[in-house]
Amino acid sequence: MTSLRRVPRALTGLVPLALGVGLALVVTPAAGALAATRVLPTTLTVSGTARLVVADPRDRGPASLALGHVEEVVAVVDGLGVRLGEVPDVAPNRPVTLTVSAPYGTSPDEAVERLAAAADDVTVVDATQPAAPRRAAAPAVTRTAVPTTGTHSITVLPVWWGAAPDATVGQLSTLAARSATFWEDQSGGALDVTTSVRPWRKVTLAADVVAGCDFVAIAAAAFAANPAVVTSSVTDHLVVYFPGAATCGWAGLGYVGWNTLWVNGYLDEGVTEHELGHNLGLGHANGYQCVTDSWQVTLSSTCTSHEYADRSDVMGFGSWDTPTGDVNPAEADYLGWLAAVDVDPAEVTSALTVDVHAPGGADAVRALRIPLPAGPGVPANTLVYIGYRSTAGPYADDWLGVQAHLMIGARRPWTQLVSLRPSRSAPTTSAAWYSPGWVSPALPVGTAWRVPGTSLLLRVQSQDAAAARIQVWDDATTDLVAPTSPGGPTVRQQVSAGSRVTGLAVSWAGSTDARSGVQRYTVRVDGRVVATAGATARSVVVPASAVAAVRPLAGRHTVSVVASDGAGLTSAAAWRWTTVDTTRPAAPALSARVLDARHVAVRFTASSDAQSGVAAYHLLRNGSVVARVTPVPGRAAWTTTVAVPVGTTTVAVRVTNGAGLQRVVAARVTTR
Repeated sequence: MTSLRRVPRALTGLVPLALGVGLALVVTPAAGALAATRVLPTTLTVSGTARLVVADPRDRGPASLALGHVEEVVAVVDGLGVRLGEVPDVAPNRPVTLTVSAPYGTSPDEAVERLAAAADDVTVVDATQPAAPRRAAAPAVTRTAVPTTGTHSITVLPVWWGAAPDATVGQLSTLAARSATFWEDQSGGALDVTTSVRPWRKVTLAADVVAGCDFVAIAAAAFAANPAVVTSSVTDHLVVYFPGAATCGWAGLGYVGWNTLWVNGYLDEGVTEHELGHNLGLGHANGYQCVTDSWQVTLSSTCTSHEYADRSDVMGFGSWDTPTGDVNPAEADYLGWLAAVDVDPAEVTSALTVDVHAPGGADAVRALRIPLPAGPGVPANTLVYIGYRSTAGPYADDWLGVQAHLMIGARRPWTQLVSLRPSRSAPTTSAAWYSPGWVSPALPVGTAWRVPGTSLLLRVQSQDAAAARIQVWDDATTDLVAPTSPGGPTVRQQVSAGSRVTGLAVSWAGSTDARSGVQRYTVRVDGRVVATAGATARSVVVPASAVAAVRPLAGRHTVSVVASDGAGLTSAAAWRWTTVDTTRPAAPALSARVLDARHVAVRFTASSDAQSGVAAYHLLRNGSVVARVTPVPGRAAWTTTVAVPVGTTTVAVRVTNGAGLQRVVAARVTTR
């Protein structure tokens, strides 16, 4: 972690000299020696609270991912910041007592003021904190210590020391108003944020303060130039704005959980809104890249956090050409603004369907909140938040949709966007990881995702501009996977005596269902159930009366078959069109001529059938088939010789169409 801390001013030689004079005071209490002690430093103690300050890089967009952010712990005493130099191991958000070296006669209040202004004659030499209280593991849901309901204020303190003012009071008022509206909207109306802008003030800063961009000294100068401003309230946010300073390598900087933020000449409200998020207690919205055997997975024991990589979040990197992104559900929960449905994997006994709404509705459910069991990459008491960022929003980002966020481990309140789409992975830089073309972390509609370490499955059933419908079930106890679709079907008319349609014979190939098994098949004609069959059945005959009950028997119909399993789930339908032909083929002309006592010549003309065509001709002798003739397109007639017994014989031709309907024409002949 890069540090912003300045090297403390040297005390070399002062301590031995003080010790020597102290001994002289004991041995020879002369007036000259007493005067000498008054120019030597003395030590005193002041108490305050340690606060974390986060500086954010100037660049916005993917390039900022490689830059990272800069952090420093600062002591806040009576509203003024005090930098700690090289004092080690000071934990933020806890009381701290500072030991300060200052000129003889300096009061504690004066020492704090001079420390804040980076005066050369006062230095922090030590810092102590009470022992951290011993407690059980942190609860899964943590909250910021900053009040997040009621009235907050934003006061802009514009100051300059080198470059002239670069913005009007009106522009700064617009900046403050937009930032206030943004956080009021994010809170769903829980916050009421007032704004004000003070006149520009010219301040005088020491050369080393300017060269080192001593933000604490800059703030102290701004406070001194605006003596009426309240500096000790966590809900009164103070924006120290100054024209862009090249020596300050950041766009904005803010306390995490305290009231001051700095803006380095950026009139883009995204910077101010981001730093106000720090003031409210938020960290950064990062991306979590976890890999197992060269596959990107949701969580594993090998995960890399990419700073700012949640690019659609106010606490991520943002970009100049898009509006500021909304807080993610984990952040909203940390701020106490989240309406969520709690899903305990151990208590899901049946399928649950929840509409998860995009940000914007004050009372709408914004997330599923699911506890994760401890495991690879997952500390105890970790929650995963399943939320929805609308793809129809102002960002037009292909990463939007149903997303998962964690607020994980010691980096709370830093959040992690995790991937819900396993895919091949190669080593990447931070900037390459969350850039266009990389795999979207959102869960596609219709795809199931298993909550890590559980048997819980999620599936996005649908999504629109307002919400995503998410189905949740326990894969170990609940079957939500439908059977496969049956194969086919095939449909054949059933005909009685060649003259009347009696039904439709429907057959299919069987379905499969690994969980609860196929239980039955349902056959529909024109959308109406006409037959059911058991799990082992592969065909049924649908009576003509059942078909005719839906629409007239003759004509075109749809026939479908679906499989149902033991959980009541049905497969996709297998279906086809079929045409029922109830008209027999046209009668051919038939003649028979005796050739001799044992043979006759039988001649017949071609038949026709407009619907299903002529399929075959059969010659009959006294009712028995003696020959089959295949129709030939364009041929008008056929003549064939038929052997007959002496006496009277009935010869006939039977025409069959494609639907199985028949027409018979007969003639009698006598031979001697």
